[in-house]
Amino acid sequence: MSHTAALMGLQLGEARRRETRAKERRERNQVSPEVRAERARILEERDARTNEAEAKAQAEQQARPTALEAVLNRATVDELAELSRSISRFDGRRLQQMVDDAFRVKACSGYQPDDGASQEPQETAQAAKVSSSSRIR
Repeated sequence: MSHTAALMGLQLGEARRRETRAKERRERNQVSPEVRAERARILEERDARTNEAEAKAQAEQQARPTALEAVLNRATVDELAELSRSISRFDGRRLQQMVDDAFRVKACSGYQPDDGASQEPQETAQAAKVSSSSRIR
């Protein structure tokens, strides 16, 4: 037997051993149809619960307006127009800072809202401008 034939025989034997090991692994990892069906059922139940919870949360959110929506509903048309024009110029952090400043000024001044009219006293408006301008520097 030549050297080449011997190498081919060894390679053929190694290939057969690899095939046998792969077949054994497949058989060992093979799952019965009942087990697969049970796993699929469990996953479907979990997905259904998740989808149900998401739908419930979304329905609750749509059913009741947020606090911001309630405030915007009380605003006048002129105030809403000014907000619409101004809001695009501010990032979220700056907008939050402005709202916090206005809240602090009104809370410290003993501000009492009128019966639906959202006109604020002149001193409060000036204090808000001073407060926000001091943060910009």
